[in-house]
Amino acid sequence: MLSHTKWTALEKSMPEIYRSNPLVIFHAVRLFLKDLSGNHSTVFRLYERDHINRHKGTAFGKVWVIFNPCIPLIVYNSLQWMGVFGTSSSDVPRVVSLTLGLTIYYTFSEALQSVSGSVVQNQGFIINTGISKMALILSRLYGVVTNFFIRMLAFVVTLLLYADYFTPKIFLLPLAIIPVLVLALSLGLVLSLLTVIYRDVLPVLSLVTFYLLFCSGVFGRFTETGSFFDVLELSPIYITINGFRDFLFLGAMQFTTGEWFSLTTCLVLFPISLLLFYRGESYVNS
Repeated sequence: MLSHTKWTALEKSMPEIYRSNPLVIFHAVRLFLKDLSGNHSTVFRLYERDHINRHKGTAFGKVWVIFNPCIPLIVYNSLQWMGVFGTSSSDVPRVVSLTLGLTIYYTFSEALQSVSGSVVQNQGFIINTGISKMALILSRLYGVVTNFFIRMLAFVVTLLLYADYFTPKIFLLPLAIIPVLVLALSLGLVLSLLTVIYRDVLPVLSLVTFYLLFCSGVFGRFTETGSFFDVLELSPIYITINGFRDFLFLGAMQFTTGEWFSLTTCLVLFPISLLLFYRGESYVNS
């Protein structure tokens, strides 16, 4: 237990928003909602600068905004067509299954990397303008969501080419990715502050997200057994990808207790990460 003196000192070191009410997590959420509603024009301008107009001056211009998100779909489906990833025992065409998995996984991967690098990659801009760190993070998230809808459109086109597998349930995909998107945002908020102190975080994170692709269920369910694979199967990414595949093509999406716990944890982590972010940003010298 903290002594009264130590607790008082801790309270004084906290920003006013945390001293004013003991329900600090709810205050963090309220501050996030305030940032979300109060900075929307700033966020949109940053989104235009960093995403829509990112390739201004190039020969193809805004075509890159549409083409870039499709590159992983083209590359991995080409490798699959060449036989690099083997065959699938499922009746669902491999291109359909793979495109769905990649659409979900890259939403998580891009969100995690974009949010994690948002502060350290804009330190000079933050110092010169005094702009909110959360505004930068939200603008990056807007770009991730834009990429998701571009890939989703590519997936819809793929399903139309394989008409027997098309189902209106595909339009529920934005709801299905909420847990993994929230998980990426939660982890990214904390990492965005750590990267200011430890610059090696971003390159390590890039390696982790690249190899995590092969453990995420994008290429199908694991056929191997053992404790290691049991743990991987409880990953929210693995659960979302294979759960939504089952929902689309088998007509059912059934989760075990452990899987429900994993998905619920994603949502619970978010307010905690907000608290850590708002608590920690005052100690990060941008």
